[in-house]
Amino acid sequence: MNKPSRGNLFALLAIIIPMIPIAGVGFIIGAAMVIMDIDEESFSMVTYMSFEVIYALAIILLIYIYLDATKKRFKDVFRFKMLSFKNYLFVILITVCLWFIVDIIAIFTAFFFHDPVEGMLESFKDLPLILMILSLGVKPAIFEELVMRGIVLSEYKDVPIAKAALVNGFIFGAFHLNFQQFFYAFTLGIVLAYLAYYTESILAPILSHFVFNMTSVLYVYFSDFPESEAAMFSYDKWIAALIPALIYSAVFLPILILLLRSFIKYNRNRLALCDEAIDAQDTGADGALAPLLEENAEADGALAPLSEDALPMPAPAVKQKVFTVSFWLIVIVFVVFSVLVEVSTRYFLIE
Repeated sequence: MNKPSRGNLFALLAIIIPMIPIAGVGFIIGAAMVIMDIDEESFSMVTYMSFEVIYALAIILLIYIYLDATKKRFKDVFRFKMLSFKNYLFVILITVCLWFIVDIIAIFTAFFFHDPVEGMLESFKDLPLILMILSLGVKPAIFEELVMRGIVLSEYKDVPIAKAALVNGFIFGAFHLNFQQFFYAFTLGIVLAYLAYYTESILAPILSHFVFNMTSVLYVYFSDFPESEAAMFSYDKWIAALIPALIYSAVFLPILILLLRSFIKYNRNRLALCDEAIDAQDTGADGALAPLLEENAEADGALAPLSEDALPMPAPAVKQKVFTVSFWLIVIVFVVFSVLVEVSTRYFLIE
């Protein structure tokens, strides 16, 4: 049986467990920099890439432990079904339109909260494009989706999709551990959950996540980026970025809604046709076995049909509890870390 409580627990572990080795390695690197008097800038990229590798290995270990503990098969949890050409097209177009909507959320919240991605992308501009693609495009698209739309969403299989998508989006937003990213990651996570649900494949959210991140990477790589992290704290610069974002959001939002409606309708029809084909196949098999069953009944003595009272009653539907202890622990961890990010960032900006 799928359990949201188990999905929430895995999400909590996926947030906390990678922090432990990352903090240890960060401490060692920091101590080495102080002892050897190494410039922080020259070592920052090595530190970041070390964290990326540690994170990936930690997630792989957690996935292995989950599959071993639940005795589930990899292909049942991570459904790598190929998409139809039309679904590939839907996913790409939905993602591109969604990027413009999410962008305005990011710009709006950047005035109130620190944007950690801004500084990271700025430092990445000196890297070869292929390394930016691997680190900011491929890695998050694969590992974050294996966690969120793979394991976590699969445990919400018995929860209505609207509720499952909202909770999945919320956890995905909290996964980023800062207020600024939470709001647009929450929006993105909801859409990714719907893409996974209606295509019945994790390839859809992986592709969408990759396209989304790569749109941001290419935008930063080929554009003039703010020279300092404090740039967005300027009211004039914020308004200058917000106005055009409002305009193109007004254009792309209706397109996004139409695409999502068409995507859902297309896949509902596709899934209905698949169910009809399976039913027809089962009916054909039953029809072929009917003479044999009748023959066995005559030979053994036909059993009298059971009365309705004698038939076993179906098991009552179990209400799935979503807001478990693990869920609230995720909220606490998210709030604590986000506050620390805000306080430390504003202190350093003032300094």
